[in-house]
Amino acid sequence: MTLIAAHKVEEIPLLIGDFLITGGNRSFTLKKVHIISPNLAVGWTGNLLAARPVLRALNAQFKHARVSRKELERFLTSYSQDESTEVFVRLIGWIVDEEPRCFRWRSDYTSEVFYADHFFDGSGADTYEALVNNPGTKRGVQSRSISNVEKAIYFALFQACTLMSDEVMDKKNQQIGFGHGYEAAYFDNNEFKFVDDVLYVVWDFYYDLKGKGGGHRFYPIVHKYRSFGYYSVVQRHNFQTAETVFNAITPIFDDMPNLFEIIPGVDVANKKALPLASNYYCLFFRLEASDGVMGTGSVVFPGTQDNLPLVIERTGGREILRFKFDFVAVLYEQLIKMQS
Repeated sequence: MTLIAAHKVEEIPLLIGDFLITGGNRSFTLKKVHIISPNLAVGWTGNLLAARPVLRALNAQFKHARVSRKELERFLTSYSQDESTEVFVRLIGWIVDEEPRCFRWRSDYTSEVFYADHFFDGSGADTYEALVNNPGTKRGVQSRSISNVEKAIYFALFQACTLMSDEVMDKKNQQIGFGHGYEAAYFDNNEFKFVDDVLYVVWDFYYDLKGKGGGHRFYPIVHKYRSFGYYSVVQRHNFQTAETVFNAITPIFDDMPNLFEIIPGVDVANKKALPLASNYYCLFFRLEASDGVMGTGSVVFPGTQDNLPLVIERTGGREILRFKFDFVAVLYEQLIKMQS
């Protein structure tokens, strides 16, 4: 059970995946999206036992090398799965040869690699497709004029922001087998990279137009995501209990048993966590105004932005998160514009 989504935004290839693995009476996490080489990014959905050997072989064959489409096709169509294995895996990804090509391949039908402009797969596919195609989705970027690559990055963050809000609020997605966290790979016109260093927060606001004041409710659980290329980390911090939970997420083909010892900035034994300060801040909000206007949306703030409405302060040796309430007026104006 999973979510894998491969599509273009502003002609930039994106590959988005979750981390949740379910089976039997237990659940755990693994990377679903792997950057195999500078021009090859692959996600997987299906059975773990079928996925592990083919991803391991694919990584061993093409790691760090520029791969041609013909080489990829030759590898996949000649792959031989253990005949005693009745389970299978689907690979979805991007190969950028002369041009970006979005592909899908099945281990139970190895003779052909299929191409299309996009593929959404896994138990979260319908949820993701509904999200990206919803004309009522409210999105906003607080930033300067941006390039197509940056637009694709922000688009991926909008989707991840909405999906991550479910991890804090309704928790419906994990019930259908996907979630826990998300990561996105994008092609920057030279190579694939992961969108890195993201903080996700959820806030409710009430805006009183007469007094220009109101109230707010901060959901005390925030998620910090870091990509270290080969592996990823999702850090969940509860401001109410002061508890921090680390989840180190490994490639499907490498268990990395001593991973916590090498993660930069993390010392589990001494309760040293990743800082809240990030490259990107993703705010999922629900807003209700005194004139009856209400709505939900996602806003992405680059960490380089001046006068950020999300303020991180350190007091008593701990980080706290504060929101500049004046920014609610900006959110209100965005809702009015999007609903008109």
